[in-house]
Amino acid sequence: MTTELDRVIKDAKRSRKAKNMTYQFTNTYGQQITSTGFNSAWRRLREKGVVNLTDVNFHDIRAKAITDAYRDRGLDYAQALGGHENRDQTERYIKKKKIEGVEPVR
Repeated sequence: MTTELDRVIKDAKRSRKAKNMTYQFTNTYGQQITSTGFNSAWRRLREKGVVNLTDVNFHDIRAKAITDAYRDRGLDYAQALGGHENRDQTERYIKKKKIEGVEPVR
């Protein structure tokens, strides 16, 4: 975990009403958020214009994080990050497409 991420998580925990949180993503009562609750919050953020991603869901974000972990630190690390029991599960998330850098249009 990076120092920055550790700071963000600690700040998020301090900002919650509930103390001794078990879950990072919770409702206002400190209870684990359900997939329905997460999807509702995501939809509301898109409708308010806070998130301008209409065709992205949580699993896309998860796949991106696992893919980045694989590229940066290898399959074992990505598997641990994803909490997968075997490598096959992790490899399904990994996007092995080669991405080439491009210059922005000016």
